[in-house]
Amino acid sequence: MAIDQVEVAPQRAELDPSKLVITLAKELKPLPELENLVFGQTQTDHMLVVNHDPVHGWLAPEIKPYGPLAFDPMASCFHYCPNIFEGMKAYIGPNGETRLFRPERNMARLARSAERVALPPFDENAVLTLIKRLLEIEARWIPNKPGYSLSTWNRRDFLHFSSRRRRL
Repeated sequence: MAIDQVEVAPQRAELDPSKLVITLAKELKPLPELENLVFGQTQTDHMLVVNHDPVHGWLAPEIKPYGPLAFDPMASCFHYCPNIFEGMKAYIGPNGETRLFRPERNMARLARSAERVALPPFDENAVLTLIKRLLEIEARWIPNKPGYSLSTWNRRDFLHFSSRRRRL
């Protein structure tokens, strides 16, 4: 095969927060009373979604209204369970500023978990930048009361949905 006939694999895109697409909810949910919150049953108005394509890499991240996700029935997460979870607390500091509890450690654990289950690598700082942007949009959901945080709402799931077969 001549050198000019060699196919070059496309460059896989890195996760890029500058490509973030934001679609705000048309109607915001009423805020629940803090005393009535039940873990896993209260969702904020928006969610952060970032898709990864095995050929092209990370696609543009998106903050969009909270809602169902559509999955291919052949998605690997249903067959092989390569999924990870990492939670993080967001709270209001004494100066009124949103704070995250040990975000660098959370991102490091998330990256280690992704590597352990063979999920695509990601830039930890890029993910943290996207989470901070989501928290800016969802600021009204962060309780401004001692002893409360956004930890029960603010979760990142990293699921692998590829339905393409890999050759070994």
